[in-house]
Amino acid sequence: KIVFPEDDKNLTKEIKENLLQKMPQPCNIALKNSVSSLLAEHSSTEESLNFSPQTLSIYESKNDNIDKGKLGTAYHKIMEQIDWDKPLNREEFAKILDKINLPEEYKNIINFEKIATCENNIKELGKIVVGREIPFMSYLPYNQIFGKGTSKKILVQGVADMLLSDGKHNWLIDYKTTKASRPDQLVEKYKV
Repeated sequence: KIVFPEDDKNLTKEIKENLLQKMPQPCNIALKNSVSSLLAEHSSTEESLNFSPQTLSIYESKNDNIDKGKLGTAYHKIMEQIDWDKPLNREEFAKILDKINLPEEYKNIINFEKIATCENNIKELGKIVVGREIPFMSYLPYNQIFGKGTSKKILVQGVADMLLSDGKHNWLIDYKTTKASRPDQLVEKYKV
């Protein structure tokens, strides 16, 4: 037996409607999605960009023994450890590498200059770092995300790498290691 609150008739009506509605016909859209799975689902096979971390081509090394997915994760972990209140130097960078227990073969491939350039680019925005590694969840119509398809709502979840603010506007920073020949390719790939 389900007991409904007596004091809020609108809430009671909404709960009953949601509980008693018939399930829609099956569709090929998962009701719960990560941002990564949505991006992968909507990547064209003809794209010049690769989504799979196993096939990213951002690394200088031609060493096929390196797990490129793990290396991409290592770059991400390094970015998580940066102290945004002071400049990143090689000594601090080495401490970060030690802290995340990175194997030697990965330490030799990670490019300090790329990490430092990324750090400088973010700092040059002149915004205040509001938060890092912020989990989020949103219930949105599928067609609102992709501009086409069903209006059924899906749950999208993920982690925002960084949120910046100037008090009037907010900027969401999402670290990516994907390489493209033109910036517009990255914009197209990651717009959601």
